[in-house]
Amino acid sequence: MDLGPEACRDLLHYPPGRVLGFHSRTAGGFRPGEKWTVRETNCETVTLERNGKVRQFKPSAKGKWDVLVSSTMQVSVGDQIRVTAGFREGKNVFKNNDLAEVREVTDTELVLHDGRRMRRNGARIDQGVCITSHASQCRTVDQVVVLADGADAKAWYVRPITG
Repeated sequence: MDLGPEACRDLLHYPPGRVLGFHSRTAGGFRPGEKWTVRETNCETVTLERNGKVRQFKPSAKGKWDVLVSSTMQVSVGDQIRVTAGFREGKNVFKNNDLAEVREVTDTELVLHDGRRMRRNGARIDQGVCITSHASQCRTVDQVVVLADGADAKAWYVRPITG
């Protein structure tokens, strides 16, 4: 969810099942890169769970985090995926809009063509087959398919080829 700082403080956005992805150290012992699942919300705090551990979280705390809506996506060997938000898993760094091909799918992780591994649970990915003009900025490709319906001049950037 794309919540601003004020909306992140509102308990309305923390129903059971939502996931919090922390970007900075946050009161309650939450560290950058951790993802916790909402179990319940009361008047001032949210009960979060991760790997069998339960902690209380106050949305009024200082720190940076995202409120995520969990969903599932079918991924197979050979699929191209796109990272939708930068994150780190151990030594592996994933940058926003990275494109990668899936080399192997295990019970717990995806192994990419370049050897990087990401946990299946909590991965911030999408299909990398069709991407928006914003997500494709600064990319060089051999082929482009464009659906121009409703596009205006602001949606296009053309760089002349010189030679």
